[in-house]
Amino acid sequence: MVVRFAAALIVLFWLTMTALLVRIETHPETSRVLEVPVTHVMKLLFTHGQASHLQIQENGRAMGRMSLYPKRSEAAKPVTLEYTGSVWIRGPSSGKQRVSWDGVLQMSPAYDLTRLSLTVRMPDHGYATTVEISPSENEMRYSIAGDGQLITEQRYPMTKAGAATALSHFGMDERILDAVHSASPSPPVWKVKPARYQFHGDAIDAFVMTLHAGEIVLGEIYVSQLGQVLSINTPLGYSLTSEDVAF
Repeated sequence: MVVRFAAALIVLFWLTMTALLVRIETHPETSRVLEVPVTHVMKLLFTHGQASHLQIQENGRAMGRMSLYPKRSEAAKPVTLEYTGSVWIRGPSSGKQRVSWDGVLQMSPAYDLTRLSLTVRMPDHGYATTVEISPSENEMRYSIAGDGQLITEQRYPMTKAGAATALSHFGMDERILDAVHSASPSPPVWKVKPARYQFHGDAIDAFVMTLHAGEIVLGEIYVSQLGQVLSINTPLGYSLTSEDVAF
C-alpha cells in the first residue's frame, strides 16, 4: 500500500510538472500577456539567493513546512533551486504519517528547465521514491527503495504514451491524461505584475506571478524584490506562507 501510494504520488507529480512547467513560456519576447517579464523575477530569485521557509496549510490548518534554496554559481552557469519539506498525512487505515521530500530543479542561464529531481520518503515505513525528469533526454526515471534495498526502477519517455504506460503500471486510470488535457488544452502561461504583500501588518513591495491555463487560474506566487518567496496559493485548498521575511 505504501509503495503504491508513493508511486502514484510521483506519477501525478510528473504529470503536473510535464503539463505545467516544461511548456511554460518564460521569455517575454514570446508572450504578449506579461506585464513584467518572468525572467526579471527569476533574476531576483537567483541573484539575491534568499532562502524561503514556508509553512504548508490545508484550508488554514498547519500540516508541514517547505524550504527553498536558490543558488547561482556564475552568471553563465546553470542555476539550481534546492527544496526540502515535510507534511503529516492521515492514511486510509492508520493514524498520521510523516512524508518528507527533497530535490533539485536545475535551469539553464536562460531559465529553461534542464533537470528536475525529487525524492519522497515515508520514514515510518522506510520507503523512498525518487523521480528525475530530463527534458533534454525526453525521459522520466524513477526508483523505489526500502530498507536500503532497491525495489524497482523504471524509465518512461515523456510522451502521452509513456505517461499512459506509467499510469497503467500503477493500476491508475489512463483517462487522467485526457482530463489534464481537457483542463488545459493550451500551454499555461505566467502573468506577472507588481503587488503589495501584507506580512504581519507591514506592506512589502513584491511581484505576483499567476499561472493561467486559458481562463483557469492554477496558482499564484508572491515574490519579494529581494527574491524571497512570500506565499504560494493553489486551487486545491493548500497554501504556503513565509515564516519570516528579509527586509
